[in-house]
Amino acid sequence: MSVVVLRSGSLAEDGGFVALADVAEVARGVNYRLIGDHMVQLLAARWNLDAELFRLTGDADLGVPPIAVQKPTLVDALLDRGYERSDGNRFGRTLATGSSGPNASAGARAVVDVLVPAYSSRTRSNVRFADHLVTTEVPGLAFALRREPVVLSLELHRLGGEVFEIDVTVPDEVSALALKTLATTVRQKSTDFSDIWRCLEICFAAGLGPDSFSDHDDIVRSVELVTSLFADLDGVGMRMVVEDRRLNEQAAAALHTRIRALSARLFGK
Repeated sequence: MSVVVLRSGSLAEDGGFVALADVAEVARGVNYRLIGDHMVQLLAARWNLDAELFRLTGDADLGVPPIAVQKPTLVDALLDRGYERSDGNRFGRTLATGSSGPNASAGARAVVDVLVPAYSSRTRSNVRFADHLVTTEVPGLAFALRREPVVLSLELHRLGGEVFEIDVTVPDEVSALALKTLATTVRQKSTDFSDIWRCLEICFAAGLGPDSFSDHDDIVRSVELVTSLFADLDGVGMRMVVEDRRLNEQAAAALHTRIRALSARLFGK
């Protein structure tokens, strides 16, 4: 297994690296997937894609099946590592210093969101597990948890010089596209639309084709959504990408052409 090497360039990234290392420890033995921004970042790094395919973040989105949080074990493990609950499913801790140099990472914050799958088209945002967790359902996560994951070996270099060597589990490339596409059915966040483009690039780099996108309702629906969202340059998909990436007219047209070409190659239509 090749090692993905990442270097922190900001306090937010530093906090994100700590969150990844903590997740790797507390979720050991759990059928989990790292989803959200880290998922896209790590899959892009896996395929050695250009820097503009990376969107670094400080939050780690931890997707787990309901059985993993029926008991408070996972939440207690986060609390034992110094995390405090700031919301029903959000846990964070502020880092005092880096490993070398005074206050190298002072002010950085590691944040972990614990999320569960949606098992119907009506996702809920207040799913309660006794007194230890109130969390949100994620469309496409059940599909991702059923598929074979991608296990990545990471070498994470923090600002203060500390290096984490960890293994983490992320969804495979097809699941990543489904997760980011289906997210647009429950929220209108411009970064999600840009991440759809990133996931298309990732799937293309992985050498996938039409046969990879027809074996489950979630991915079939995702293909239909990508096709409709990015059918037109002035459609909702490109409007959101332009807003997120602050593209001028020429750059927007070029990216739209690229997205349409990727869709045709991957989906065969």
